[in-house]
Amino acid sequence: MPPYVVILGGGGHAAIVESALKQTGCGVAAVLDDSLAPGTKIIEAEVSGKISDLDAFKSQTDLVHIAIGSCEARFVLARLAKEKGFKLKTVVHPTAFVDPSAKLGEGVFVAAGAFIGPRAEVGDCVIVNTHASIDHDCVIGAFSHICPGTVLTGAVKVGALTTVGALSVVKPLVLIGANDLIGSGSVVVKDIGNNTVSFGNPAEPMKSNPKPKDKEAANLSKGMSDFSKKTLVTAVVIFAIGLALTLLAIHFCDRDLALYLHRLPQDKLENAKLIGQISYLCKKPYVTIVVAAFFLFFAFIKPMKEWFEKLGFFLICMGVCGIVSSFMKELFHRARPYQLFKDPSYYGFFFFEQTKNAFKSFPSGHSLEIATMATAFWFIFPKLRPIWAVAVLWMMSDRMLMEKHFLSDTIMGATLGIVIVLLVRAFLAPPVIRLVEKIPGVLWKKKS
Repeated sequence: MPPYVVILGGGGHAAIVESALKQTGCGVAAVLDDSLAPGTKIIEAEVSGKISDLDAFKSQTDLVHIAIGSCEARFVLARLAKEKGFKLKTVVHPTAFVDPSAKLGEGVFVAAGAFIGPRAEVGDCVIVNTHASIDHDCVIGAFSHICPGTVLTGAVKVGALTTVGALSVVKPLVLIGANDLIGSGSVVVKDIGNNTVSFGNPAEPMKSNPKPKDKEAANLSKGMSDFSKKTLVTAVVIFAIGLALTLLAIHFCDRDLALYLHRLPQDKLENAKLIGQISYLCKKPYVTIVVAAFFLFFAFIKPMKEWFEKLGFFLICMGVCGIVSSFMKELFHRARPYQLFKDPSYYGFFFFEQTKNAFKSFPSGHSLEIATMATAFWFIFPKLRPIWAVAVLWMMSDRMLMEKHFLSDTIMGATLGIVIVLLVRAFLAPPVIRLVEKIPGVLWKKKS
């Protein structure tokens, strides 16, 4: 009598698993899926109920195979099945090749045409999909997914809960971390740390991959992502350069440049100052209000995940920008240039001066806000990047021509704006946006 297996999951991958089971002489005792109605056909097998009904089939079989693409879902369901006393069934399609010296864990699925070479080790509940190739001495962490057509050359190591996208190629001896996502068609030529989304040729870290919600699964992927590390280093370097330029300007340029601009014929500056009045549109919250309206529209009225995330990222950046600007001005109490023109003794920082506007020159709030806006839009609208760069330089020039700020004020303002966006993008925006997604009425998940 052929062994019977309960399939957990009823999506497209379940059809592949059902087909492979039949070709290996196994039967399907039941298909359980929480989102499909009972009676829904996979190929010939039908959905018999929800995953919570698993105990009802214990009398028929103690074998389970988890046919779900999500690595974390397989982790959670494997734990559930074992707690209920089931065994995880490994399924190898008859057309796949698995070298006798290779080791397969429990619940592994090896699809049609796949290759697993000598001394390779494949962890529990890994999916080695159609025509994927895992060469000699590779080690694949549990609950990972090697997608169709992917080639892992010799001695590649892949961490747990990692997906290597279709048609990707990984160079020999490369280490890929846990809970990573490698985009389809990527060429991986260097090591990648945990919790990182990478793609391209060669593959580069593009963003952090959210850690699993399940605490036990999250423990398999500890540490900061490569994207976060790269962003942090970039932010530190930019701030260091900005700080150095700021200090140089304070000691060598600010006073002379401000006095030079003040002595210029005022009639020649009228057009520049008139244009400069437009800069107040950026200082006022008009742009942020418009973006907030679109954010609410894409969140609740016409849900669109991409713009929901992009505009949410912008709003978080502007919120942090406002806090930093207010704090810095209250901290440093620098006299504005027009104070210098009235009395030469009013040059520098007056830390114990009353916090009136005349002593809030450092950093330039306009420069900080336009740099924050422009850097956020740099990522949201990359095709318009020259415009965003010009906007920042224009604002910095305007602040000096209007005799509101010194050169160093504008340099530090622009530096802080860039650094704020980099850090928000890597560390603050992802968890905040995921929190907002839980609000009832944010329905793009169901429509995407």
